[in-house]
Amino acid sequence: MFCVPINSAAKSAGKPPCQKAKELGKVCIRAPPNAKPTGHNRSESRDAIPIHHLLNPEDFISHFPIRPNSNSSNPNDDDATQGDQEDSSEPSPWSDEFDRADVFAASAGAELERFDFDSFLGAFGTMGATPWTLEPDMPLLTSPGDQLPLSSSALALEPRAFESRQRLLSTVSNLTTIYPENQNLTSDVYVAIEKITHMELDHCIHLYFENYHRHCPLLHRPSFQALLAPIPLLLSMAALGATYSPDKGRVSLWTSLLDVVEAYIFDCPGLREEFVGSFNLAEAPSEDMLHYQFQILQGAYLMVVVQYFSGNLAGRRRARRQRFSRCFDVARAFGLPTAKHGNFLPLHDEISFQRWIRNECRVRTMNIILSLDAAMGVFNNVPTRANYSELDLELPCHQQYFEFATYLDMTRAGLYPTPRLKLTEAFQRLFLASDQARTAFENENLCFWDMMYLIHVLYTYFWQNTYGNPLIHISGLWAHESTTHPAIQPIKTALANWKMLWDDIRSETNRISTADMGFETTSDSYWTLINLMMQRLETKSKPAINVQGQPTNGSEGHLPPGPSLGDKATSARLDFLPVEADCDSHGSHLRGILGL
Repeated sequence: MFCVPINSAAKSAGKPPCQKAKELGKVCIRAPPNAKPTGHNRSESRDAIPIHHLLNPEDFISHFPIRPNSNSSNPNDDDATQGDQEDSSEPSPWSDEFDRADVFAASAGAELERFDFDSFLGAFGTMGATPWTLEPDMPLLTSPGDQLPLSSSALALEPRAFESRQRLLSTVSNLTTIYPENQNLTSDVYVAIEKITHMELDHCIHLYFENYHRHCPLLHRPSFQALLAPIPLLLSMAALGATYSPDKGRVSLWTSLLDVVEAYIFDCPGLREEFVGSFNLAEAPSEDMLHYQFQILQGAYLMVVVQYFSGNLAGRRRARRQRFSRCFDVARAFGLPTAKHGNFLPLHDEISFQRWIRNECRVRTMNIILSLDAAMGVFNNVPTRANYSELDLELPCHQQYFEFATYLDMTRAGLYPTPRLKLTEAFQRLFLASDQARTAFENENLCFWDMMYLIHVLYTYFWQNTYGNPLIHISGLWAHESTTHPAIQPIKTALANWKMLWDDIRSETNRISTADMGFETTSDSYWTLINLMMQRLETKSKPAINVQGQPTNGSEGHLPPGPSLGDKATSARLDFLPVEADCDSHGSHLRGILGL
């Protein structure tokens, strides 16, 4: 057991801890007997929770997947100024909702910082990006003057690359018609589009699978065929995969095209604004066509992801304010909030296996959409799009089943999926007494992914019932130290049960296999964040009481009492409210709450 000071990073750098951080005291973390507190790198055992990434103003924002402050060349530099409001003069794309500035932002030669999902909630040393490399038996093909490695099937992608270029060129033509003031900049965009060759698509799609797929396994990799996938899905995968490239030129190329690719995808039938007679992606004459159209929705979601984390300021705003909402609406049309396998189990032949895989893609996509919905609440303090009363959604199957290519492979392995617990049912069980909760989950075989989905729902529930609850402003409900707000104790029980289940899973998981997983293994950071916010709420909500039992007006961190609730209850507003909503600077509202 060791205690991590709230301002540990500042202390290690020889800086005095801030006064507000001192108020939270220390947070104790379980660790192996020989473990030592570390600086920025997380322990390989994953026992150390990176609290300083959540608490320290020098550290907090730099470890979220956004571009670091332009004043610092090193995002991990403690002396860098982090968390400042992003420059609102960034080029903004086309729409009446956005600034009418440079449409074709960040041309191909621009220097842009690399986007890296592995920095999500902490720069964990065991989660470094794995560059794509050729398989030993894969022939190496290169074009004249280009040493880009590609698979033997890449040549077959030329028709898809040609079609992609044509559609993007058409999109640029439409944009320049709407915004003629940007016509003098189209030459750079045309050059960038012409670089989307079959080799480029093949390489970036491989980068996607080798890097991002483990963080967001919503596509069935064994059955994915780039030759048959919709163009919107191919382009969003390529754009997202390119962000992991060590080649800055490639990153810059695709970053310069994000707005154009987004405009093309969300102008596709079924994703654009609806009118009478509009095409409905959720309707199709056959299962094959319906699945094809579902992949278009997956492509739209991935486009939201890459814009949300790598786009310019207007692109990030558009992703969370408009594009994600549209994806959610289309997901509802597909019936994803109630996606479950039902009659698809048990499996008995290849046809039933393929149907199960397609339905599993729906279950996974909706769970992941819900997670991003909650994450936008964490990062930007925006209300969730999901109404939990509409959910009848199963948890996804374990990853081992989703990696089978055929029913024969599953039969040979002797492993068959079984029905999973529904997300809302699992969430409800977190509120049982600890001994009852362990028994309730005894036969569920929970995994890290399950815990990630649950902690996201729990964060949303916590926020809605505490900081999002108007009654929390009335600190008369907290007039005495023994008083506990009725909304708090159930959440504390759920948090304790979540941590109990998390520790059980972590103790049973091989550390070598954990290193190959994605950011689902960092869900304990969300748990830590909720606990810190809970502690801050209780600390700042209860007015100081003097020896006569009367509230004092001069205590640090408290405002003078407000109107009385009764003879014995006093009221004072919380001094960290209101907090910023829909903030462009990720986590700025949390810094305000935590006093950073």
